[in-house]
Amino acid sequence: MDKEDYSLNKVEQEIRAGHNDTALSILEVMDNRSFDKDVLFLLIRVYLQVNKANQALRRIKEQENIFLSDKDGLILYLDALILDRNFIKARTMLRFVSSKSLHEKKLSEILNAESLFINEFPKTIREYEKDFYHLGECSLVEQNKAIENANHLPASSYVKSAKFLFLDPYLNQMVRTTVLQKIVGAGLQIQAKFLWINEETVLIDTDRIQPLENSKYFVECSKIIKNVTGEQGLENLRMEQLRIFLSLVFPFPEKFIKSPSEFVNGLIEHSEHGIENRFTTLDHILIQLQMGLN
Repeated sequence: MDKEDYSLNKVEQEIRAGHNDTALSILEVMDNRSFDKDVLFLLIRVYLQVNKANQALRRIKEQENIFLSDKDGLILYLDALILDRNFIKARTMLRFVSSKSLHEKKLSEILNAESLFINEFPKTIREYEKDFYHLGECSLVEQNKAIENANHLPASSYVKSAKFLFLDPYLNQMVRTTVLQKIVGAGLQIQAKFLWINEETVLIDTDRIQPLENSKYFVECSKIIKNVTGEQGLENLRMEQLRIFLSLVFPFPEKFIKSPSEFVNGLIEHSEHGIENRFTTLDHILIQLQMGLN
C-alpha cells in the first residue's frame, strides 16, 4: 500500500465501500506510528463493527484514562464491554457516566445483553457459576480464571454466587473482599452476611459502602503519601501497600485505622529502604493488622 494511502480519508473510503478489514489494516498502522485520538477512536469503532471486542478492549486498556476522561471514549469503552459480555465491568464503568440519560441508555443495553446471554447460553452461565462457587477449592491460577469468567455473568448470577463466597471459610480473604469490591463498584445493591478478616460474620449493605478508592481513608492516606514521598518508585510502593491493606480490611477500615497519618507513618517507617524492602513491609502490615484485631 502506498504511503499516501495511510490517511483518515482513505479509511473512510474503505468503510463506505464495506472494506472494513482494509480500513482496520490502515488504522492499525496509523495508530502504531503516532498517537492521534481521532485515529484511536475510529480504530475502536471499526473493531466493534466487525465484532472484535477483545482487540478493542486490549487497545483501550493500553490508554484507559483517555477513554475514561472523554464522553465519546467512555461510550466506546462501554460498547466494547457490552459486546464482550463483560457485564460486571460494564456496570462498573457506568460510574463514570455523568449524563443521566446516557446512564439509563447504557444500563438498558447491559440489561438487554444480559437477558440475551441468559436465553442463548444457559450452559455457559452454569459453568461460570460452578467455577465461581468453588473458588475456595481452586489454585491461584484457577481462581484468577474463574474470577475473570465471572465478570461475564449476569448481575443476578454474580450476586447469587458472591453471597456464597462471602461465607466460605476456606476462601482467601483478599479474594473475598475483591468480589465484594466488584459488587460495590458495579453499583449492585444487596444485603448479605460477610465473613470479615477477624472471622466475625457481619451484615453488609452495599448501598452504604463506597468503592475502596473513594473511601475517606484511601483519599486521606493517599494525600499524605504523596505529600511526604519524593521518589516516584517509593510512592508507588506505598500506594500499593495502602491498597493491599485497605482491601484486606474492606469494607470496615475504620475498625483498624484510627489515624490516617499514624498509619502512613507506619508504612514509611518500615519502607525506608525502598523497593527491596517491599515484602518485609507487607509482612509487618499483616502482623500489625492481626495484632489490632485480637
